Amino acid sequence: MPHILIVEDDTDINNATAQYLRRHGCQCTQAFSGTEGRLLWKGSGCDLLLIDLLLPGLSGSELIDEIRRESQVPIIVLSARSALSDKVELLGLGADDYLTKPYQLGQDTGTAAPRQRGSGGGDPGLPGLAAACR
Repeated sequence: MPHILIVEDDTDINNATAQYLRRHGCQCTQAFSGTEGRLLWKGSGCDLLLIDLLLPGLSGSELIDEIRRESQVPIIVLSARSALSDKVELLGLGADDYLTKPYQLGQDTGTAAPRQRGSGGGDPGLPGLAAACR
């Protein structure tokens, strides 16, 4: 069962995402700030991180930078920033993929699951991640 660390300060988004992924067989750990995310990541042994950018404490970009110094664990950014330049910047920082908020939990967008399994992928989507949890 894949272990996903969700680092998202919006309680509703964090809880809904975790609930959706758990229903599909994923183990989820939830963090609500960048600092909490860093602490949980260091002790979690997670298989994938979902990280918002605008976090209290340590920003999502700073967290990605710290993680990349120690690990190549897959990282998908969750953000309302949708400009191509933002996506390019984040991929350059070490994110593996990008999911633009708001996203629909039941929408099959075609998927981050292959990338999460390490075989390359398309656009990220929570249904694709859910499929990887099975």
